[in-house]
Amino acid sequence: MITHPKILYLYSAPLVALNGSPLDVLDMSQERDAIVRELTACKKEISLRIAIATIDELAKSIEEGFNILHVSCHGQEEFLLFEDGKGGSQPVTGDYLKKLIGVRPFKLAIVNACHSEKIASMLVDADIPHVIAVRSDVLVLDRASIVFVGQFFRSLLQGNSVQEAFKMAKLLVEGNPALMKIKRRLEFASYRKKEHFIPEEKKFVLLPEGGPVHENPLLSHEIPYGTVTIEEPLPSHSNLPVKLQSFTGRSAEMHHVICEVLKNRIVTVTGVGGIGKTTLAVEVARWFSVRARFPDGVYYVDLRQTDTADGVIDLLGAALGVQFSELKDVITYLQEKNCLLLLDNAEDIIWKDENAIKDLINSILKFTLNTNLLLTSQRPVEQNLYESERVYRVYSLGYDDAAFLFCATTKRRILRREWESETFHTILEQLGGHPLSIVLTARQLAPGTTLEDVLERLTVYKAKAIKIKNITDRNLE
Repeated sequence: MITHPKILYLYSAPLVALNGSPLDVLDMSQERDAIVRELTACKKEISLRIAIATIDELAKSIEEGFNILHVSCHGQEEFLLFEDGKGGSQPVTGDYLKKLIGVRPFKLAIVNACHSEKIASMLVDADIPHVIAVRSDVLVLDRASIVFVGQFFRSLLQGNSVQEAFKMAKLLVEGNPALMKIKRRLEFASYRKKEHFIPEEKKFVLLPEGGPVHENPLLSHEIPYGTVTIEEPLPSHSNLPVKLQSFTGRSAEMHHVICEVLKNRIVTVTGVGGIGKTTLAVEVARWFSVRARFPDGVYYVDLRQTDTADGVIDLLGAALGVQFSELKDVITYLQEKNCLLLLDNAEDIIWKDENAIKDLINSILKFTLNTNLLLTSQRPVEQNLYESERVYRVYSLGYDDAAFLFCATTKRRILRREWESETFHTILEQLGGHPLSIVLTARQLAPGTTLEDVLERLTVYKAKAIKIKNITDRNLE
């Protein structure tokens, strides 16, 4: 029995799979909050380490005697996807985990990943007496995993056996109101695909199956009362805007820009107005902040607030919390800093005062050691920079991502018959995968408004747009 629970929670959220295809975003924050909430509520002395899933982190925690493992990530039958430090995936096979963990096995392992049953059986072979995983032939919903994990820890910490905690967690998944609402829709979707429907609660497995060891309490009643000690890496300081709920379809683009920032000191994200340059760059900056890749901070500056280089210096001071009088003050402050500056909407100042903004950028590149620049602009800075500018161009969303963004930003729920209709297809076709146009149009679908109404308005707007005179070359696209 465990008298001092030491729980290792490893999470992995790579942006792309091994072949470079985008991966679904996993909701790690809700799962993390559910685990912390349940452990805190038990009011006992527990050690909890929360970290990004890497081989190094797992090996270190094994050596330090952690006795409960919880891994949350994407999975396949043969491997789990850890992170590679660049937003990509690092496959970790079940056989490798068996060898690594077998050195000093955990007492309990929860593998919260789709298709993880086969890997779980290898962890059993590594002498872990209790292993919880997801059936090999199914995908499990994020919401179901979060409900399951929260209730499992709650029940376990109340002194129940692993078997009892497992049963109670499955019951909570079965009775969860949010999951019950979508159960009928999922069942209907399986029927249409001629697939066997499996309820969420039946997707979880406890191995070894039928093992009598599951009937015994895992945690000792002698665990002292106290508080949870949480060890968690702190993100870099940042002033980034709040994360958008409707951000979608840019995982592959994020991965590419992250790789460019790791290799180059100045990266410019370009594209036409409204294509999503700012949103993409902010999420890239947030990725760096969460993983503390720039220890001295990640700072956002909106250059639309000024049209002069002196104004940029003032904005930098406001973002960094320091008052600057001139450019040399900025350089002196940043000289030893390891930080990322996100300069957003740079096109206007580049057009108006190109030489001055180039002088500022060149000074930062030349006289600071570890300050990286991430710009968004409808045109690159180009020419005569101290270090070469890496340009990444953003293009329109694909049809599926455009449809998802539309449905996520309407003012009312869009019905199934609507998003399967020819009208919906025509609207998306006319919007051309342009994110800002999609959001503005979707917001018009309010209670009492039909898709036909929206399409009629779109036709009128399109006719008006064609009549606009004097469109500049840079906006022509």
